[in-house]
Amino acid sequence: MPHDGAIDRTTDLQQQLSPRVPAVSEGSSATSDALTVIPDGPESTLVEWPWSQAAATRRRVRAATLEASHGIAEDRLAAARRIQATWNELACVRAAEAARTAVLEARADGEAARLSLAFRRLVQMTTTFSTELSALEPFRAALGDEILDAIRERALNEFAARVAAAMRGDSATARRQP
Repeated sequence: MPHDGAIDRTTDLQQQLSPRVPAVSEGSSATSDALTVIPDGPESTLVEWPWSQAAATRRRVRAATLEASHGIAEDRLAAARRIQATWNELACVRAAEAARTAVLEARADGEAARLSLAFRRLVQMTTTFSTELSALEPFRAALGDEILDAIRERALNEFAARVAAAMRGDSATARRQP
């Protein structure tokens, strides 16, 4: 059954991301903190003057880390969207498969019901035919064997035609009286 490669893409994406996700997380957390990039050294004092070179450097580093964090967040969001799209494709494939299965089951149930009705109709017709044939037996002496056999043969041919029509579902032909 074609699945447009959704399952393969999901598996490939999972295999590609699995070894890289921890490394990216560790790397992004290590480079997104300004104090990690430029730690306070022994020359720092309790008060940092806003016009000092260290303060200016910290501002630039904080701005750069915010920009890097924003970029990382955008990349993670794009990856999550791609994963969600792949999962949506997979869900659509599974839903289509379930729908096809339901339609097939409904058709099979309908066919089983049709055949059950046809079988009941056949049993009823056969019982009626046997009853009517046995009702002809008292007339054997009056009609003779040849005429009675001809009537039975004609009745059997007509019965076979009606059974065939009943099996096809042609109820008008199956009920037709001679």
